[in-house]
Amino acid sequence: VPIVYNEVEMDLSEATYVVFDVETTGLSAIYNDLIQVAASKMYKGNVIAEFDEFINPGHPLSAFTTELTGITDDHVKNAKPLEQVLQEFQEFCKDTVL
Repeated sequence: VPIVYNEVEMDLSEATYVVFDVETTGLSAIYNDLIQVAASKMYKGNVIAEFDEFINPGHPLSAFTTELTGITDDHVKNAKPLEQVLQEFQEFCKDTVL
């Protein structure tokens, strides 16, 4: 699988880019769930916007997940569903370098 898609020549010091982090319930893309997406939109080394959403996985979190991430059921029980958060994150990242 390629690491870079739509590669273009550009001066990254002039680019608007997004750095992001995710938290999951485990390491399996098949059996585990995304429970948080956090990101900063950057321009010339400065944060110009932030994104931080918990995701409701539809089930209680395990003690392992809570211990590892610090995320509790209280954080996710009223959170948005995955599809909504991913759509919002995609819009946040529009016209940026990831």
